[in-house]
Amino acid sequence: MRKAFLIFILILSLALTGCQLAKPEAEAQNGQDMLVGVFITEKYLDLFDLDAYFQDHANDLLNSSDITIENPEQYSNRIYAELTKDENGRPYYAFPDLEGSLLASFRMTPDENPENVYWGSIAGDWLCDVHWGHYASDTGSGLELTGTVYFSSTHPQPGLYFNPVYQTPEGDVYLLSGQGTFMGGAFGGSANHSMKEESSRTEDGQESTHYAEITVTMDGVYPAHKVIILQMDAENQILSRLELEPQANTQELKPDENCAYILVEEHTSEGIRRNLYEKDRTNLTFFRELENHMCEKATIALIWTE
Repeated sequence: MRKAFLIFILILSLALTGCQLAKPEAEAQNGQDMLVGVFITEKYLDLFDLDAYFQDHANDLLNSSDITIENPEQYSNRIYAELTKDENGRPYYAFPDLEGSLLASFRMTPDENPENVYWGSIAGDWLCDVHWGHYASDTGSGLELTGTVYFSSTHPQPGLYFNPVYQTPEGDVYLLSGQGTFMGGAFGGSANHSMKEESSRTEDGQESTHYAEITVTMDGVYPAHKVIILQMDAENQILSRLELEPQANTQELKPDENCAYILVEEHTSEGIRRNLYEKDRTNLTFFRELENHMCEKATIALIWTE
């Protein structure tokens, strides 16, 4: 049974126009579809094809009141991705008609030359602490993705749906309806959603395997309602004090030439969270709340005087 996974891919030779809903097709002759990412949503994507299921199981439904659906992905419609470009002209796949966030690493073939194939990666706004891992061998390739979604203490019911994204051997990208994971108990806990899958494909007459493992952690945090940045000298005296609103779009900070370290105070509903940044740190971070009760790690680059 195919498990739910995350997928995302980029293929330059394909031009898709918008998200498309289609029934699952027969598996390609030159290999299996490959898990490459996950599209995370707050709402369940109901893509189950009831008409097809009723047609295939009409007799069972008439003769039994208890029906177990095996291999439900067989009756799951697909939503296909759209090929687009970012502000720098780099192509990527997206699901523009869906509300959610994508974590993926995708196989790109810019000129149909197998020697020029490479992996591209993407992480949506909800995802923090992202890590992409790739490995290759004579027998295939592997992909490991991890990331964290932080929920604010104001979230009424922390939970997400994880919709697997696949890439076909021909380069098409699509998602299937996935499973939900919810955080229970007192606020401040965490939960993990993991996916693992292995597939095979044939290229230039040689069979190779692809292994993918994706883990997304959901964690609760108290976002800052005020941020204070203190520049300190070697004698632990305050050189300057800067107070920021968490939503301020501050891109960088140039510490005073006499600054030995920086102390950041995040004022939250549960108290003050403090972090120290010395000269070996290239940026400082703090948690701010998004409109949907999730949080992101705001980052300010530190430009130290040499």
